[in-house]
Amino acid sequence: MQVISAAYLFPREEYNNLLEHFLEDIEQLKQIEGPRIFVTGSTHEHTEFYELVESNGAVIVGEDHDLSVRNFIGEMDTNVNPLEAIVDYYHLKRALPASQSTVSERVKSLVGNVSATSSDGVIFYIHHADDAPSWDFPEQKKALESMGIPVLLIDREQYRLVNKAEVDQKIKEFIKLLKSRGSKQ
Repeated sequence: MQVISAAYLFPREEYNNLLEHFLEDIEQLKQIEGPRIFVTGSTHEHTEFYELVESNGAVIVGEDHDLSVRNFIGEMDTNVNPLEAIVDYYHLKRALPASQSTVSERVKSLVGNVSATSSDGVIFYIHHADDAPSWDFPEQKKALESMGIPVLLIDREQYRLVNKAEVDQKIKEFIKLLKSRGSKQ
């Protein structure tokens, strides 16, 4: 998320240089072990929640928020004019935001993403003023549970974690459940 967000903030040339260094250094990073978590719900613009999850021994392997993964899902058509290909990719081809999708489209997308990332569990983190993800939750939960994927709902939370201890406890219990089931690490 931080790497993608930086693309919106840095001058292009500076960002590209930083990205090249990051990609060179990534090979030397230690692989994180733990239950594989997929995050969905409200869009996150900061890493506070992600850091909390991973500090409890899990690894976030995917998410479906507008500010990150949706910027690079799928392939760009290289058989057409490059400018048209870019416009089509970002305007037409990539996964639609929740506000422009049906519940069944969101269910199908989430199930596909969770399967593709071999996630052990899914955390729905929903902000207090974001109703749309709550509408999708019952059908998404039903579909995930039919696949044997445990779900944790953290609903009606403030933008920043004001009740961090309570959320932390829920995450700890969820990760303990996933470890007891044997994750796909």
